[in-house]
Amino acid sequence: MNVILHADDYGYNIEVSKDIIDCIKEGTLHGISIMPNSPYFDECMAILNDSKVNVSKAIHFSISEGPCLSDKDEVKLLVNENGMFCLSFFKLLLLSIGPKRKELKKELKQEIRAQFIKAKPYLDEINVDSHVHYHMIPLVLKSILEVIKEEGYEINYLRVPAEPLMPFIKNRKIGGFNLVNIIKNIVLNVLAFFDKSMINKYKDKTAVFFGIVMSGHMDIDRVSVLLNDFKKIAERKNMDVEILAHPGRATSTDTLLDPSNTEYSKAPLSELRHIEKKMFMEISKAL
Repeated sequence: MNVILHADDYGYNIEVSKDIIDCIKEGTLHGISIMPNSPYFDECMAILNDSKVNVSKAIHFSISEGPCLSDKDEVKLLVNENGMFCLSFFKLLLLSIGPKRKELKKELKQEIRAQFIKAKPYLDEINVDSHVHYHMIPLVLKSILEVIKEEGYEINYLRVPAEPLMPFIKNRKIGGFNLVNIIKNIVLNVLAFFDKSMINKYKDKTAVFFGIVMSGHMDIDRVSVLLNDFKKIAERKNMDVEILAHPGRATSTDTLLDPSNTEYSKAPLSELRHIEKKMFMEISKAL
């Protein structure tokens, strides 16, 4: 059983990416997720290459925030008039089960393919996740799996962000729980049930996930307490544990992917991000 320490949003912008590199160089970080739809992607990947760090990379499919890589007229259901993704998680979920499902799937595959092709040169293996976990929407996951297969590749790792709740119930006195995050986690667990037939094909390529309920409050003390229970769950299932956090912080609205996307643009500016950066700097003593 291994503990995999992972940071999302590499490539979001320069500041976020440099914070993540700090964690690799000065702390403990095994993997990062790269965002191919970011305008800063190429520059950030050059910085990563120049830093000469050794880290696993996953593709962070983004259909929730920022610009599309496809022609905006080919993905009209997903973007606004400026070519920016504009659907909330629940709006996309509802659209995916509605009468436009077939059209939506075509657009999803178009954009997913564009992002995959952009990210592929930087990937040593195909590790898959997504911004705000949109890949847990069944139609999105199905589209991702089909595109990767059609492009002639096999998945090495698939994130399944269905976090077990028992460790938090057992250790509820540590605090830091956010009701919104708890609801998100319940929704993702429900979607994981509906994704089960797809996920089961990659059962040996997933891990027990830790990183939603405590998001924004994953300091070293809380993570140290909870990690023991997550390890026990992973050992029973003969799986690894993936700890996800967001250690990269933006300090200016000028470099946000889409400042007008009020649902998601505030998160990178949060000072809580540096709590999670500090956690990666100190976590080696808890492993």
